[in-house]
Amino acid sequence: MSLRVVSGGYDHTVRLWDAAVGTNDQTFQFNESQVNQVQFSLDGRLVAVCGNPRVCFYDIQSGSTSPVLSLEYHRNNVSQLVFNESVPLALTCSEDSWLCEWDMRSSEPLRSCKSDGCLSGVVYGKAKDECFTCDYGGSIKIWSLENKQVVARLVFGDQEILSGMVFDPLYHLVASTGNSGYGYLCRVETEEDDKGAGNTKDESTMSNQTDDGYFSRVTKLRCSKRYVLKARFNHDASLLVSAGDDGNIRVWGDEQVTDRYQEQRWQTSRLVGKHQKWAWDCCFTRDTRYVFSASSDKRICLWDIETGDLMKEYKGHQKAITSIDTFPTTTRRN
Repeated sequence: MSLRVVSGGYDHTVRLWDAAVGTNDQTFQFNESQVNQVQFSLDGRLVAVCGNPRVCFYDIQSGSTSPVLSLEYHRNNVSQLVFNESVPLALTCSEDSWLCEWDMRSSEPLRSCKSDGCLSGVVYGKAKDECFTCDYGGSIKIWSLENKQVVARLVFGDQEILSGMVFDPLYHLVASTGNSGYGYLCRVETEEDDKGAGNTKDESTMSNQTDDGYFSRVTKLRCSKRYVLKARFNHDASLLVSAGDDGNIRVWGDEQVTDRYQEQRWQTSRLVGKHQKWAWDCCFTRDTRYVFSASSDKRICLWDIETGDLMKEYKGHQKAITSIDTFPTTTRRN
């Protein structure tokens, strides 16, 4: 397994691991706050670390333990950073309610948009200058970055505080998680999709339509009794993995059913791992054979999703691990 793993948490350290061997190769101190998110750059050279209130970038090839760049605009926890796959841009969102887009060659935001509440997640959308956010008010919003305004909104029930989201651009699927124990899968469409496909709009109870776009419900998953802290798709959005406060790592989806919008295909689930305390993060390997997970039990674990066997443990953190990311050491990330 030619992978590097990066992790961060409440012990104010960022650690790099050789996934095959299980060794902790590099460690960076991040003393100013807990680590909210770690993320490899698209070329694997940098690691972005989201904290409170800065984002710091470390050059892992140079061996330096000092950040080579920091983004300083937010005034509270930076919840998430995401890189643009096509151009050297990145988005950040924060509990200070601000959404920012950055040119990675500069330390000033290109655009900043004020939301009406604390933001917990952000992803780039399908169209140019489009992104999605989720927030503590229980809503997902589609933003026009150029116009700095919300063009569509979906508000969940269940008195939901959304903790994060992921988006698959091929199938236009959004998965979001929150504090009610549920995971939500929605399809995002626009007027252009309608015209091209000749589809009829699904006016379900989980839909919210505007002139510019709309959401349609795919399914609602009972992932945990209370908090669902993370969910991620595999590479082709045929499966979803979730991590919850019960320590359970679950994989959702029936790979035999090719229709990604069929509700029942997502109700199939299996428990592939179990932590002793809260599970904060999880992600598939590229081949979907394994799942990495991170927990308050101070372990990163590698699970075989077919057997549920614990293949490897990565130990070194002294407190809860809140975020992990992986990068192939042989080829560029797709």
